[in-house]
Amino acid sequence: EGVKDQEIEQLVLIVSELLANAIDHGGGAALEEGELVGDPRMRLRLVVGAREWMLAVSDEGGGDPERVRRAIESARLPDLEDERGRGLYLMRQMVDSMEVDPSADRRGLTFRVQRQHAR
Repeated sequence: EGVKDQEIEQLVLIVSELLANAIDHGGGAALEEGELVGDPRMRLRLVVGAREWMLAVSDEGGGDPERVRRAIESARLPDLEDERGRGLYLMRQMVDSMEVDPSADRRGLTFRVQRQHAR
């Protein structure tokens, strides 16, 4: 049967958002388009099982995992007038779990999200 199209669409959106977030906030501050300095490095790991998938994205840009955890846990509706700040809120609504920790090399953060397949 495989993974349903709607599930794939949500997974693509979440992958895109996490990679954009790693580029945008990897240095600890949001960047505007064109302000990216250097050559950002990221790692992506996707595991698709029979009942769920797990995605992990790591960057090398530092960051405070406690501050990000608080933002994830609050999951408040962001200011709809602001062009930024919706990503974590939207992702949190689409997944079953979302965690953030220092990356394995301690140079950045790793986001892990999991979701059971839609039925």
